Amino acid sequence: MLDGQLTNKPNDAEIPHVAERVWSAFNDMDKARGAGFSGLLPIPYTEVASWCSLTGERLWPWELVAIRALDYRRCYGPIEEPTPDGKSELSKELKRMAERNKRKGALKE
Repeated sequence: MLDGQLTNKPNDAEIPHVAERVWSAFNDMDKARGAGFSGLLPIPYTEVASWCSLTGERLWPWELVAIRALDYRRCYGPIEEPTPDGKSELSKELKRMAERNKRKGALKE
C-alpha cells in the first residue's frame, strides 16, 4: 500500500499517550515519502529536518530513534499482529522508549 498510511498500524487506542507525538510526526512524514521501483523509500534525515522546520517542532533524540524504527518497519517489514493481550509489539516498544526517557527527564507530558 503506497498511500502514506501503515497497512497494519496499531489502533490509536494502542499508542501510549507519551508516544502520540512520535506517532503523529511519523504519519506526517510518512505521507511525504517517496517510492521507487522496489517499493517505499526510507524517510531521509533532510525530510525530518524539513518537517521540524516547517512545523516548529523539535524532536528529542529518542523520538528520532522511534521515528526511524517506525520508518524501518514501514519500508522493510510488517507491523506485528497483536499479541494475546491485544497490544502490538510496536505499541509496547514505543511505550518502553517513552517511559525510559520520561524517567531521564527528557520528556514532558
